[in-house]
Amino acid sequence: MKSRQMTAMRKYKHIIFDIDGTLIDTEEAILQSLQDTVREILHEDIEKCDLKFALGIPGGIALRKLGITDIERANDRWNEHLLKYKSRIRLFDGIPELLNGLKMNGYKLGIVTSKTRNEYTADFAVPFALSDYFSTVICVEDASRSKPFPEPLLTYLNTAHINAEDALYIGDTLYDCQCAQNAGVDFGLAAWGNAAAQGVSADYIFKRPADVLFLLQEDSGRNFKNSIEVMNGNRFEIEDVEKNRRSPALISELLRIWEASVRASHHFLTETDICRLTPQAENALRQIETLWVVQDNLSPVGFMGVQERKIGMLFLHPDCFRKGLGKELVQRAFDELDVVFVDVNEQNPNAKMFYEQMGFKVFRRNEYDSEGNPFPILEMKR
Repeated sequence: MKSRQMTAMRKYKHIIFDIDGTLIDTEEAILQSLQDTVREILHEDIEKCDLKFALGIPGGIALRKLGITDIERANDRWNEHLLKYKSRIRLFDGIPELLNGLKMNGYKLGIVTSKTRNEYTADFAVPFALSDYFSTVICVEDASRSKPFPEPLLTYLNTAHINAEDALYIGDTLYDCQCAQNAGVDFGLAAWGNAAAQGVSADYIFKRPADVLFLLQEDSGRNFKNSIEVMNGNRFEIEDVEKNRRSPALISELLRIWEASVRASHHFLTETDICRLTPQAENALRQIETLWVVQDNLSPVGFMGVQERKIGMLFLHPDCFRKGLGKELVQRAFDELDVVFVDVNEQNPNAKMFYEQMGFKVFRRNEYDSEGNPFPILEMKR
């Protein structure tokens, strides 16, 4: 699986989505109902793993591949069985926020799906009430051929009056990828819907919906510093994000990292404490003078904030703990920002030990933190 993910994305006008496996999680419901249909019509028990080929292609084609001849009747029965599993269908986490963020940033949104128009309405538009986000919707009957052929996306381009380079298509299957490539449209893999996709040569790989918004920043607006190489050869990029470019999507992503890091390291905090501290953390992310965002394949995994030669925040996702990344960040802050001070929670002895190893020493103790919270703070200086 190759990608262009280490380069900034070009400016697109339209972001086009597949539905199943991209916007909504339908895999279990589709495969279970297809298994029931095959059992009823062919009197065969086929494992769900052997039916996954049906994901991402029109139902009629999938049924024909299974050797079913009365396609119309079988498709009707499939849809009837699907009703039994409707409760298992859900939006992927972060999709409403992604669609809203894209709209707010001026992108036109569209859909290219292998669903029929009736299925689009019944399975997506009505239950999830998101159809107002999409200005153009291409269903299977709107094009002369279905995925993996280019006609669905070519129909979209013609309908929306745009060129191929103006669009990015986001989907989760090889069929989606091939449709995009055949139409000359860039393709982004929705890895949140199909992390194990094989043979998908995507232009971009999105681990989470929030990555789409983060990566759609214009190339000229990004300020990357040199990469950091840590133990085991892992390499991370550092971006210096100025205040006017700290978008709601980025702040939301960094807050998720902050929460995960705090839960893994600040064991003295309760869930109530974390909820109460979250708005303070959000305000700090927006206001701190220097904010370095640490990225792995352009996805944030940590951050450091510095104000007036003082480290005000340093949080890494737990997956990045004990890899030498924190040490490299602090050393870089020494070299480039002449950092001298840092505050640590007294109840977090690991943090105190880390900064002592970096040359800091405690010179003052405060009973409360800078926001007046009852968590003793150790002020350190090097």
